[in-house]
Formats: sequence, structure tokens, C-alpha cells
Amino acid sequence: YSDNGINWSSSTSGLTTVFTDIAYANGKFVAVGNHGTIISSADGVTWDTGFTLTPPISNIADWSITSIAFNGTSFAATATDYAGSENFFISNDGVNWDVNVLPVPHSGGVIGSGSGLFITTMSGGIYTSSDGLTWANKGSLSSFGYSDVIEHIDYAGGKFFIVGRSSGHALVSDDLGANWTNVNITNRLESTLNEVVFNGYNYLAIGDIYADGTNRAKSYASVDGVNWTYQDVPDGNYL
Repeated sequence: YSDNGINWSSSTSGLTTVFTDIAYANGKFVAVGNHGTIISSADGVTWDTGFTLTPPISNIADWSITSIAFNGTSFAATATDYAGSENFFISNDGVNWDVNVLPVPHSGGVIGSGSGLFITTMSGGIYTSSDGLTWANKGSLSSFGYSDVIEHIDYAGGKFFIVGRSSGHALVSDDLGANWTNVNITNRLESTLNEVVFNGYNYLAIGDIYADGTNRAKSYASVDGVNWTYQDVPDGNYL
């Protein structure tokens, strides 16, 4: 954790698990991970490991909670167990969660949010929801020429970005997921895009490129989210 983004300190939850995603809303950090882990913290230093599921899942330790987002009202998280079953959790406080059934099987385990909406990919489709309960199908990934393994769904600078692993492309929407454009960010294959952010002036995409037998960190900048320029990462470490 850091107060300035330059000097960092470590904290521990006391758990030995792999964490997969984190969200911040209403003065609280909520992190999720393997072995059915959901933890929360008001300061990023001291973590509460307790939470409830309704109805309860008896083998929750066999589940990986893969992604979490907040739409302005509720947290939502996606989860997959070792047998391939899938669930979707909704919470107003990040501690007490309702288990919901999605309208179609969920594959990919990634959810994002922005402008009051949740957005996720289910069974090769793109779906949006204002409450995490009722979902609208906005088209298939394949219809936009997109087949990457999805890593993240971001809302940045008024646009949704779906990014993933393989092609270096992203799907971009500037109308709340109604329409999507396939954008080539890296201009090369064997590229992973992990996330897109916006600082008020420029978009920044970060990821990795596989070259010469190793993964190297790369970043890309854009003023419009469509046309991208390579930016050097000083140490080139894997992201």
C-alpha cells in the first residue's frame, strides 16, 4: 500500500492464498482470490477475512473467486470451482454476499464496471447489467473478431475496454457497451494486455509481449483509445 504511489509498504491478511482481483468503494477495499477468499479493509493495512454467502456454499474452499467490480451501488464477483461450475456473487457491503444464478453459463470469470453498469463475458457473449440480476446481451465476442482469453474489463475515460491474452487487440465501446470496435493496440501477436487506465489526458495500456523466449513488459499510450503508440518500460519486467 502507498499514500503517494512512490513509496510502498507491505501488509498481510494472514492468509496463504493467491489473490486475483481487488476493488475499492464506499471507503473499503475488497479483495478476492483462490480457495473461496474474500477479504475487506478500510485502510489496506488491516484486513477482515470474514464474510457470508446466502445460500451458503459448503465447499467454498474449492472455489476460485476470479474477479470483482463495483457499479456505484453493489459489488459483484465471479467464481469458478475446480469442477468447472460457476457462480456469481452480489453484495452491498463487500462482506455479506448473495449467490445468484447467471442467465447463461459464465466462462472467462471476468467482470468490470463503469457508469453504473456491470459488464461481463458469458459463453462468448458480452452482457451488461445495472443491478447484477438482469442482463442484456450486447453481441458475441466472435462477431467482433475477438477470440483472446480475457484478462480484464476496464472503464476508462468514458470507454469500456475488454483486454486479453494472445492478439494484442482490445474491444472498445464508447456507448456503454451497445457497440464495440476491435482495436489493434500492440501491432503484434503473442501479446497480452492486462489493463487500461486513463489519467484525464491519455489512455495507458499495460501488458507483455513474448519475444526471444521470454515475456517482456510493454506499455502503450493513446489520446483517443483507438490509435496507440508504444511506450518503453524501463526495466522490462514481466507484468
